Amino acid sequence: MADTTKKDGDSREDLTRLYFLYITHPTPETLDAFFQACFVNLRKTINYYVHEKRIYPSFLAPSTFAEDAFSLAVVKFWGGVHKVRNPEQIKAWLDTVGHSAVVEELLSWIRRSKKGPIRWEPFEPEAEDDAA
Repeated sequence: MADTTKKDGDSREDLTRLYFLYITHPTPETLDAFFQACFVNLRKTINYYVHEKRIYPSFLAPSTFAEDAFSLAVVKFWGGVHKVRNPEQIKAWLDTVGHSAVVEELLSWIRRSKKGPIRWEPFEPEAEDDAA
């Protein structure tokens, strides 16, 4: 039988409780639990947009793009987590950070010009002909 119990940080209420502990009683254990829950939530949000909504460049593997977007989301997380004042808003804020990281990462691969969008794609090396 599958274990149906939830881990800490799996719900909005858990994130709210962990964030409240983070700002009121910042012990190493509460910090670790809060950050792990936040990163799990960011990864779920990014995977939703990349794998379910299919927001990624066509020439890049979805898992590779998701990892790049997650790295950007972590940077955005560290830059803004201290600005969230209401523990009730942490889940919504994390979802926003995850979504904006996916969009920003996608836009870093697509540029616009007068002739339309320009996509930065990797070069495919030409096969060398060994027959001379």
